[in-house]
This record gives sequence, C-alpha cells and structure tokens, in this order.
Amino acid sequence: MTPVFFMLIFGIVEGGLYMNDYLGVSSSVRAAARTASANGAIAQADMYTLVNFRREAAALSDQQIQYVVVYKASTYGAQPTTTCKAGTSVANVCNVYRMQDIKRAEAQAAELDAQEAAESAGQSRTLDESKIWFGCLTSGPHANQSPDRYWCPAARTDTRSGNGGSGPDYVGVYVQANHPWMTKMFGNSTTVRDQSVIQIEPRAE
Repeated sequence: MTPVFFMLIFGIVEGGLYMNDYLGVSSSVRAAARTASANGAIAQADMYTLVNFRREAAALSDQQIQYVVVYKASTYGAQPTTTCKAGTSVANVCNVYRMQDIKRAEAQAAELDAQEAAESAGQSRTLDESKIWFGCLTSGPHANQSPDRYWCPAARTDTRSGNGGSGPDYVGVYVQANHPWMTKMFGNSTTVRDQSVIQIEPRAE
C-alpha cells in the first residue's frame, strides 16, 4: 500500500503545481489581450502588452516562457495560423516574442517612464535610444530591427468604420510555456498553451 499511497500523494502535488502554471498562463494571456485591445494602434502597443503579460505571469520563471504571439484574428476565439503558433513571425499576420523581447519591452517602458518623469520635473535628460526597440522603428540604433515590425501596431485598424464597416481589428494573444514535472512521474515536462482574442477598442468613427 505504501508505494500506491506515495504515488497518490505525488500525483496530487504534481496536479497542483501544473494547475498553478496553467492558471498563470491563462490569467496572463487574458490580461495581455485586454492590454493589446486597449492600446489598439498605438505605436508601442505590443510593448505595453508584453510588460503587462510579464507582470501577470510572475508565477512563471523566465525559462518556462517559450514565446508570446500577438496576432491578427478573424473573430473571437480564432486561433493563430500554424506558422505563428509554431513560433515564427509572419508579415501582416503576427509578431512572435521570446524572453529577450519581453525584457527589451520592460527596459524600454522603464526608459520612457524615466524620460517622461524628467521632462515633467523640468530636468534635462537624454533618452537612451539603445533601450528603444518597439514601435516599428525606421531610424535610430535599432532601425528596421523592431520585434513588432511584422504586424506593426500602428497599422492596425481601430475605427468603427474600419474593415469595410465591420469595425476594428481583432487582436489575439497566444502563449506557450513549459511546465516541468517535479517527480518525473509523467516525464520531464509538458507544454502549457492558451490564447485569447478581443476586438480592438475603437478610438474614432
């Protein structure tokens, strides 16, 4: 009975840890989708989306997060294309972000906040352009290297009359993360995935 008892206990522990990661992915995906919808066609929309995603995904380590996909969806619940879902950016369809991009988004957001605070206080400060990656840049040290250049946020439709009268674009967020099994009862690891789609909030007619 002892081996069976321990297997039951380990199974309960593994299930609890898995659910913790699953809920972390699920809640962060929805928070990111809401952020993407609210920021719409703002040039740094994906930067803010990634920053909010990472904040909500605090339960996940950097090593667990494989990638985040921000994609153009056809309607609510629509999945990303096979290529996007596999982790490859596609022009006018999706941007795929890995941990390096998320850290760059956090660094840029912090730099922009520091610059704004200095300007509000009437202080002289030079923007550190080496930390500016997002916004489909065409100039500066990272010109044409922006990770959001494939589906540029500024090109997204955010008007009620857009898309032939059907309204703003639908923006989706898909996340793929790794969950390691502690006891190895079920193997070394498994993949946790989730996605959410929201229509961009209209900013004009």
